[in-house]
Amino acid sequence: VDRQSCYMVRADELYNEVTQDASGKGASQGMFVGCFVDTATGLISFTCEGKETSHKYRMEPDTKLFPAIFVEATSKEILQIELGRTSTTLPLSAAVLQNSERHVIPQFPPRLKVQCLKPHQWARVPNQSLQVHALKLSDIRGWSMLCEDPISMLALHIPEEDRCIDILELIEMDKLL
Repeated sequence: VDRQSCYMVRADELYNEVTQDASGKGASQGMFVGCFVDTATGLISFTCEGKETSHKYRMEPDTKLFPAIFVEATSKEILQIELGRTSTTLPLSAAVLQNSERHVIPQFPPRLKVQCLKPHQWARVPNQSLQVHALKLSDIRGWSMLCEDPISMLALHIPEEDRCIDILELIEMDKLL
């Protein structure tokens, strides 16, 4: 089983697969994409317009998943999210989704919260703060930056996990050596 930080599919690839459309045009009146997660076996499969696609991913059973949808807005009414069920699957449990009120009987929340992603870049930094001085030379030449005591650091980048590890920490991680 490959370890991945995310499993992504493109809606246009799913649509082209089920319609056998060689022109590459998307759906003009909307598209229905389904995602099925079998937590017991660790299989993620996708459907488009009610038809099974070949896009399947396998992961470890009982893995926690955090679903997300990435869209680029082309109109005001672009996206409708439905948490439904099919004849062979159970619906999402109301206990899984947070409700704003406390009820004795679990109830489905009235609306899902839509969050917008904001880009962030994380990086390791040295334990000591660097002394950096900025000096504006002139309007034409711009700015000059000077660091008094630079600190060297060696890091190992792991692209599969999108993180960096200090070389000195590698002794503690046998699987990476």
